[in-house]
Amino acid sequence: MSLNKVLIIGNAAADAVANDKGTRTTFRAIVNESYKDDKGETQERSEGFNVVAFKKLGEIAAQYVKKGQLVYVEGSQRTRSYEKDGEKKYVTEVVADRIRLLGSKPKAETAAPAPAESEEEAPIDFE
Repeated sequence: MSLNKVLIIGNAAADAVANDKGTRTTFRAIVNESYKDDKGETQERSEGFNVVAFKKLGEIAAQYVKKGQLVYVEGSQRTRSYEKDGEKKYVTEVVADRIRLLGSKPKAETAAPAPAESEEEAPIDFE
């Protein structure tokens, strides 16, 4: 038995962007973590994840995932290769099965249209 499952909560580094055909949408999610070093002092580190979404999920992500938006992403890790300038390159991505917008909506006009029941914004879930 095997399992390839990635769960992240982080902020979109930029607006999600769909390719020319609208079949593939990408964005980078930044996860900030705190940890204690050997001296017991709190340290911070950030890790970036390349996220890719396809089909309807990709269309929705392109419309609603905006820079700074806190997102939950569930998916699997994939590494693909391509050639550039005669050199083979590799990129590791999280292929999203589910994207959930967390926190308050971005201030842009294209903000996700979920009516909140209170001052706290309701999460928006896409699968």
